Amino acid sequence: MNYEESLEYLSSLEAHGIKLGLQNMEIALTAFGNPEKKYSNILVAGTNGKGSTCAFLNRILIENKHKTGFYSSPHLVKYNERIQVNGKTISDKEFAELATKTRSVLETERLSATHFEFLTLMALGFFAQKKVEFGVLEVGMGGRLDATNAVPTVANAITNIGLDHQQYLGQSIRQIALEKAGIIKNNAPLVSCVANPELRTVFADLASAKEAQAFFLGKDFSATKKPFLDGLETMDFKGLGIDWKNLQLSLFGDHQLENASLALAIAAVLKQNKRIRLQENAVRKALKKTVWPARFQVLSQNPIVVADCCHNPDGARVFSAALKQRFPNQKFSFVIGVSSDKAANQMLSSLLPLAQNAFFCEARFRKTPTSDLFAVGKEFLPAFKIKEIPAVKDAVKEAIKNCRPTEVVCVCGSIFVVGEALELKWPKPKKGKK
Repeated sequence: MNYEESLEYLSSLEAHGIKLGLQNMEIALTAFGNPEKKYSNILVAGTNGKGSTCAFLNRILIENKHKTGFYSSPHLVKYNERIQVNGKTISDKEFAELATKTRSVLETERLSATHFEFLTLMALGFFAQKKVEFGVLEVGMGGRLDATNAVPTVANAITNIGLDHQQYLGQSIRQIALEKAGIIKNNAPLVSCVANPELRTVFADLASAKEAQAFFLGKDFSATKKPFLDGLETMDFKGLGIDWKNLQLSLFGDHQLENASLALAIAAVLKQNKRIRLQENAVRKALKKTVWPARFQVLSQNPIVVADCCHNPDGARVFSAALKQRFPNQKFSFVIGVSSDKAANQMLSSLLPLAQNAFFCEARFRKTPTSDLFAVGKEFLPAFKIKEIPAVKDAVKEAIKNCRPTEVVCVCGSIFVVGEALELKWPKPKKGKK
């Protein structure tokens, strides 16, 4: 298959839907010669922040001279984004060759794979091919039955727990937490920023049963927010053998302090277990240059346009707080689209109270009709301040066209919406600008 044919084949697999479970992956990995056992893996699960945590950790390992593979999902614009080695995205040619090989092995062995399983097999195989030392893997959904959980790990992390994907993971925070905790493995330390005491006890008990240590933010390590330094988020990190001050972060928001501290805690535990090198100067460099698109990403300065992948109620609350922190005296115009399986009413209740105007749109995939969003939105804004413009790019252009000098345009609500918005032509950021 060439690259375009590979994408068509992947699209055909999406029609099979989501099938949680590890049996298919375990059988398939055996057929592929167990590539996942040729390097050390780290799994990161959670409701929000797991991608940012992986990005920070990936860069920390790279700057400390470790060759890494980074697997994330979903992509924003192009499938290739999901598979990286040492910060470099897989090429179209490599992607097509890998997809062809993966399909051939599965068909020869008469095995089936879902869309996500197929991509996971591709990533794990590519990392082995490139002889990486570490695979940094973002869990797709939940943890216990996610395809990524078929790999052995040397460390695991859980970012936070919120209500999301309830149709698959359960209706309560505790049920969802237990699904996330399914990534805990024998002798592989767990690091988490979960603050709920009950959930901490659950995680600690499950880790103990697996003879694994458990470390928690606020108990075993701390991240203290400091005043902005050179326009960047800044924190002190203490614990797990480290006491480093004024660490600067490339990503904005208080939540990114948690994500960065979690990544650093994972690295610190691996250092204590003599699995990695960890130099302070390298970590400082890593945290300052980590790139993770569409996480409070400023796309334009005139007018100011911010894109954020918040796609569930907790994410919307965090984004709302970050907007008020970054732009305390400005008003906002929102371009919002929400996926059909998300709690749109709860998300809009966090975002629209900040809004001067709202432009509702629909992504190409899993879209909530703009009419449904309007029905909720009119509870927070007068109807004349809301426009329904289904095409994402048209909605963004209209928001920018109608933006006043004191307003910030915010594109959010769905990874798919933000991905389409990123396809528009945006000015290249000036050096030193985020």
